[in-house]
Amino acid sequence: MPGLPRPVGGLPRRARIDRWFKGPELGRLLLDALRKAGGSASTGQLVRAVCEGREVPNWAIPVVTTAAERTLRWFAQRGVVEPAGAGLWRAG
Repeated sequence: MPGLPRPVGGLPRRARIDRWFKGPELGRLLLDALRKAGGSASTGQLVRAVCEGREVPNWAIPVVTTAAERTLRWFAQRGVVEPAGAGLWRAG
């Protein structure tokens, strides 16, 4: 489909990526930060799906990952969250 990111090689067609997020508080932080940063509605919906543990299309993984990483880095600079190892984060 034109305009959509290409699927990431080596991953199943649909992948669960909720393992990147720990706890509902962090999910709420991500959604709040995306709203405040003026994130697009589609990115917000994808992040919400991830935080709720639902499956998302494979092409969406880089979109959500990029948005989440930027948001988490912003929070980490302010001491709200801290790395928990293996790509996970926890409240600071």
